[in-house]
Amino acid sequence: MPESRATATAVHHHSSRAGALCRESSLTGCGTVHHKSWTRRSDALAQKSLRNPRVLTTGEPLSGSCSFAQGTCGYTSDPAFAEWTRSADGHFLIIDHTLTEGVEKAVLVSPELELLEWSCLRVVYQITGSGSLWLYQRPEGHNFDTRLWATDAPSDSWLTASVDLRNSSVSCKVIFEGHLGPKVQSSVAIIKVDIVPGYCIECGFEESNLCAYSTPWSTGVSWYVGGSSAHSGDATWSNETGRYMYADSVFGKEVAKLVSPMTTTPLAGCLSFYYRSDQESNCFFNVLTRDQLGQYRDIWRAEINRTSGWTLAQVDFRAPYPLEVVFEVAFNSHVGGRMALDDISFSPQFCYSETGSFLMANTRLIPPPAYMSLLYGPSLPGNLTYCLRFYYTLSGFTRTDHALTVYSSDHIGGAEEEIWTVTESTRNVWTEVHVTFQRRQATK
Repeated sequence: MPESRATATAVHHHSSRAGALCRESSLTGCGTVHHKSWTRRSDALAQKSLRNPRVLTTGEPLSGSCSFAQGTCGYTSDPAFAEWTRSADGHFLIIDHTLTEGVEKAVLVSPELELLEWSCLRVVYQITGSGSLWLYQRPEGHNFDTRLWATDAPSDSWLTASVDLRNSSVSCKVIFEGHLGPKVQSSVAIIKVDIVPGYCIECGFEESNLCAYSTPWSTGVSWYVGGSSAHSGDATWSNETGRYMYADSVFGKEVAKLVSPMTTTPLAGCLSFYYRSDQESNCFFNVLTRDQLGQYRDIWRAEINRTSGWTLAQVDFRAPYPLEVVFEVAFNSHVGGRMALDDISFSPQFCYSETGSFLMANTRLIPPPAYMSLLYGPSLPGNLTYCLRFYYTLSGFTRTDHALTVYSSDHIGGAEEEIWTVTESTRNVWTEVHVTFQRRQATK
């Protein structure tokens, strides 16, 4: 007989979920479910409620921020390597082959940083030739550095990189490491470092750098910075001095994309933003994610074309690997249209507090004398190991042993094997169960 293993952990669970194979997200996604005398239930606890978006701040940059045109702000070169030097005009720090005397590596160390809240580091840099720039974090009292970000992409202009810095009760330093590589005409330069509170994908568009959001070059419509009575003020300050982003089309069928900086650390939570459309037009406003391979995935779409004012939108956002958030408006009519966007924020709590729906077996719904309800799962291939996960709750039982039992059944002959049954007397709480089982024949 194949080995069966079952574990059950009691938890006070406010989310009602149907059973699911561990490899799937829900039972309904695993195939057709047939049931007798089970009814779908959704009560007042199962209603969605919007989460208040995180309030964006526009305070002063944190310690460790520096415009190198004003000095080095406590940043120092590690004497064990080449020295970062001021440019001839004194506006930025640079390393190149003419200044490093054959040493191809230079290390720039920040002053001590206190990161009690989640923060975002933005560095403005330029690389030429075979140069590269690496960013590390060094916690106080540790003898190792954690790499946060790196690039070796040369450019003809200044670029901005955004890197999330997790909050910690331990102070730390950030380390910039420049490498020149084999090409003689190589250089690495840093003109500015900003460290600001919040997540790097957040933006109220009040700063001139637009939080490193960018819009791909296009011969048609694009996203622009707005701040006039045309939208009765922005969503942040509700006045005409605030700023927001907008896309305005007068030529009809055009697409505009606004792209966030690439995430650099895993994130999961609620992405909130305000949007506004002042014209009744045939346009589509979507939010997508794009990975490093350029693959897109839709995560949200506006349900209405015209809004009466700034409208809050929220979507659950998961970035287990580096992703960009793409705000895309597509105008699909000869009359054009306008779309505005403001106050993008992120919270590590998911957007909705909900319990969802569940299936219920009730003696009042079962004809006597059986008093038994059966719920059949989807068909499963044989010779595979499965993990079944579900939540259950019992109410009104004087005895709970065998009140709920799970069987696997062969397609051929219909032989049933008990793989789990209730063994605890817990009532009126949601209990999570994991059951591992294997059958040689196809089963359900």
